[in-house]
This record gives sequence, C-alpha cells and structure tokens, in this order.
Amino acid sequence: LNVHGPLVISVPEIARHLVRYCQNHLIPEWYPFLPHAGPPCDGVVELWCESIKAVEEMFGAPANLDEVRADEYLFLDVMKGQLLVTREESLYERPGTRETDGSIKLFEMFGRNPRMSHSQCRRYWKDEHAPKILATPEIVSRVRKYSQCHGVEDFGGSIPASQYEGLAEYWFDSTDDLWKAFANRRYRE
Repeated sequence: LNVHGPLVISVPEIARHLVRYCQNHLIPEWYPFLPHAGPPCDGVVELWCESIKAVEEMFGAPANLDEVRADEYLFLDVMKGQLLVTREESLYERPGTRETDGSIKLFEMFGRNPRMSHSQCRRYWKDEHAPKILATPEIVSRVRKYSQCHGVEDFGGSIPASQYEGLAEYWFDSTDDLWKAFANRRYRE
C-alpha cells in the first residue's frame, strides 16, 4: 500500500496506460459458504486500461519488468500469483450508489466447465446465471454493485494464460451484508 502502489504509479511507462489502479486487501473474516478453508490469495490488484493494446504496452515496458517486478519479489510470492486480462460488464448498481471505494468486495474467480466452449460459458454466465442472481431478493437487496469480468481470449501480450475464465465482483456496504446475501438457502439453490 505505502511502497509498491506509489512505485507503480510513478513509472511513466506504466502510468501513461493506467485509467485506474486499485488494491483490494484481504479482510480477516472467512465465511463457511466460500470454497476452500481460506482465501486462495492475500489480495487482488486491478489495473484499468483503455484498450488491450495499452495492456500489452504496459506489461511490455522495460521499467515494469525491471523496477516494479524487482519490488514485487520483495513482498510477494510471485510464482503463486495469477494474472487475468478481462473486460468488465457492470450488470447491477443500486440506485444512488455511484462510489464503491471503501466497500466490502467479494471476488469470485472461476474456471470454465470443460464441456463448454469459452463463448458458451460466457453467454451462459451473463444470460442465464446473472439474471438468477439479480432475481434473488436475498442477494440483490444487499449488493451495491455486481459486475462480471470476462477473460480476454487469446491475449497476445506477455501475460501467461490464466486458469480462470473470469471473475465476478460483488460490492457490499458491510461484511454483515455479504454474509446475509450468500449464507441463505436461496443462494445455495
């Protein structure tokens, strides 16, 4: 937060491509309705760019590979990290709630069912699954914002392919709202 973040945005070859830089730090609570015995990572960083070309240029910048990457090795287990290039689709935002900074955010990363193609999985996720989420009052009454971030297929940059198809983002006012949204029978159904 205090060292790496300022370094990232101070590198001109990176900063000129960024629209937004956001760090998501893990909260201590881990809920029994979430998979695994604990979180698969310690946080999520979001680098927002205008285009795929900007992402390719940013990750291809020598300063990124030198200065920023060297700093990452000081505090990260870089080999455990995953990179995912996505396009975000905002599917719901509570009226009157424009700002999401300071919210509790749930990231839900998933792999594709191997019986489906990438396009079939993404179509189902957006056209079949999302309406079910948004039609469930126990969830939507607690959510500030819901977005789907669809992985970019065959990204040609210097980022290795991800094991994830995409990720869902849910914003909440509190951890209590997150708990009440997902720890209910309707969600499990």
